[in-house]
Amino acid sequence: MRKRERIDELVVLSAADPLNLVGILTPEARVASVYKNKLLLKDGLPIAALEGGELRRLAESSFDDDHLKSLLARRSLRFPLKPHLRAPTAREARVLARVVH
Repeated sequence: MRKRERIDELVVLSAADPLNLVGILTPEARVASVYKNKLLLKDGLPIAALEGGELRRLAESSFDDDHLKSLLARRSLRFPLKPHLRAPTAREARVLARVVH
């Protein structure tokens, strides 16, 4: 993943999502795993968090505070993922389960 070309993909996650590894794999303080807290990822790297309505920058970005807040306030923001990066469909999961076992 590190060697992939940067495509400026933005993803907003709930801080309760298992992908919230801020503070575990990164040097920043943890973002509390509360469903109302949000994370903004750019190309898979955390750049901002919204905790209790307050914005916290996690990395340098060209976005101003108002733009970050508007992105984080959305219920979900996920640009289409390539097939190999998305979760498998129910049918694909059944096929994969048969292959693995």
